Amino acid sequence: MLMNDYDDDDDGDDVNLLTIYLSIYLFGDCFNNNNNNNNNNVVDDEESKKVIMNHQSSRSSSRSIATTTIKQSRWKDDAEFADKISQACHHHFEKNLPKKGKPQDREWTVMAALVMVLNEEKEDNNKQTSSSSSSVDLSSCGGYTISHILSMGTGNRCLGPSAIGKNGDTVNDSHAEIICKRSFQRMLYNELECILTSPATYSSILLDLIPSHLKNEEEKEEGEEKDTGKYPFRFKLKDNISLHLYINQTPCGDCSIFPISNNKEEIQEEIQEEIQEEIQEEEKREKKKIKHTVTSFDIQRTGAKTVAGEPQDKKEQGIDYHQAGSLRIKPGRGEKTQSMSCSDKIAKWNIVGIQGSLLSLFVSPIYLDSIIVGDLYNQPSLTRALFDRVNISLHPPSDYFKVNEKCQYLATNNQFQHSKQIMEQIVLGTGNTSKKQQRNGNIAIPSGLSINYSYPSTLEVTLSGSGKKMGTCAKNFDQPSQRSSLSKYQMLLSFTKISSLFNSYFQIDKKDINNNNNNQNNNNNNNNNNQNNYRSYKIGNVMYQKYFIDNGKKSLYYYKSLSPKPFLYELKGKKVAVRLKWGGMEYRGILASVDNYMNLQLAATEEWIDGTMIDTLGEVLIRCNNVLYIRGVEHEMEK
Repeated sequence: MLMNDYDDDDDGDDVNLLTIYLSIYLFGDCFNNNNNNNNNNVVDDEESKKVIMNHQSSRSSSRSIATTTIKQSRWKDDAEFADKISQACHHHFEKNLPKKGKPQDREWTVMAALVMVLNEEKEDNNKQTSSSSSSVDLSSCGGYTISHILSMGTGNRCLGPSAIGKNGDTVNDSHAEIICKRSFQRMLYNELECILTSPATYSSILLDLIPSHLKNEEEKEEGEEKDTGKYPFRFKLKDNISLHLYINQTPCGDCSIFPISNNKEEIQEEIQEEIQEEIQEEEKREKKKIKHTVTSFDIQRTGAKTVAGEPQDKKEQGIDYHQAGSLRIKPGRGEKTQSMSCSDKIAKWNIVGIQGSLLSLFVSPIYLDSIIVGDLYNQPSLTRALFDRVNISLHPPSDYFKVNEKCQYLATNNQFQHSKQIMEQIVLGTGNTSKKQQRNGNIAIPSGLSINYSYPSTLEVTLSGSGKKMGTCAKNFDQPSQRSSLSKYQMLLSFTKISSLFNSYFQIDKKDINNNNNNQNNNNNNNNNNQNNYRSYKIGNVMYQKYFIDNGKKSLYYYKSLSPKPFLYELKGKKVAVRLKWGGMEYRGILASVDNYMNLQLAATEEWIDGTMIDTLGEVLIRCNNVLYIRGVEHEMEK
């Protein structure tokens, strides 16, 4: 449930026993100028935490307080973390997915998976949301739990321009990493649909709801508040979740360009070993005839071609064959493809997130915490291709996106049993290849099928060569039933559906109401006729008003419920004083946090900030520059 409907049966004892009298002040420039030296009475901004509206308030969900805290990073301290993630992915592929679509006989494929990790110490109550039968739970140690495989994809092909559907009804890029990412987007659409259609019964494992004008602290200057999108609220990834992308081999493109031998010492050792072998086999052969020298070592190569306008490959011998850092398109059979390499696409995700452009209207950017690679892992090339090329932190593209500096690039020793390397070893061991096949490198063949999976149970198999569902033939090729759910056409349908649900659920009232000042004779320089604008939203069964207050220096926002029950409100990055009456006792202090049930927590202070007290039942009072705002109406501040 996104917001409480405040029914008496749902509130529980906490609210029934709590009679709240709130006098809340929002101290602006006036407070900061007059009280800078009164450090004993004021907590730091970090302690005056923002109040955010947590939509996970279903009857079965916990009453956790949504506050901004620093992510725990225990998984980073586990030396076996990458191996555990890859093991969980391999287990899911072998045990939980059906045989349909998997490689057969001499076939090989590439597999990628997105794994959700829960930090147990950060929010223990979230364990309740991950107790479903679909949970992997293969590893629980070091303060984290490998919770769910959110999405998985297999494949190694993409379509040429002539095969791409004109109406967006084909999957153009069937490389595993892209299939995995689009499967995750499909899951996000399903999550949003469940949240918006069944708020009273559905609790998301991934998403929280916050006002859209709030941004992360590192993306936001102090005192700055502004809308960043069309909708008044936006979903974000829960704070106790980290996402990890596993790929069984290094991504195609720039990531695949690296020296086969990393340093001269290794090369010299290899040379000496070859020399000794040659001496033993043919004692009369002289060392000088051995042509393998330090300057002859080669680099790992990629079939991806550089795009026009980029530095082109030199195609010289050895390390000068490729031009590292260039943008590339995926290789194709015959005609050139129009799909950028996986290295280029993942690098883009490190800026804009993995949720995609359409979902960015509803979901804040979601970034990867780590990328784990199996075969052909090379850490310097991964860092160069996925981070260094897009490290524009000094000149970010917008105030909404950022450079994902937290992402780590890890290696695993676990091998995927259907990888090209493993299948070649198996086929060679059985002796089922001719010398011609071995000379041509046709020891194992790539699978023509692509599997896409989304949590909890969405599974589909497509034909990599056509971008349509498995079983598609010429007779039914253009039938809507043969379109993959990952195609652009189906994704657009999901987007339009969620857009409609958003508008319906929040019931946005687009009328802006301007309340002019009624007090013109006050002594606080209020001759500029401040305007207090508000918009109404219905969230669940509760009507809210979003107030916009412009005092000439700062723009302030707060939310007020029109319900007779206590308000849910949000005051961002300000020092908020609270007086609370409960059971005949009075409590005073700095507001630290509040949840959907109006459970309040006060910071550790017994001192009242200001001597001026105004008793107002169930009102949100805002003071800025000696002007007191009550329900959007300006009043003269009491002396």
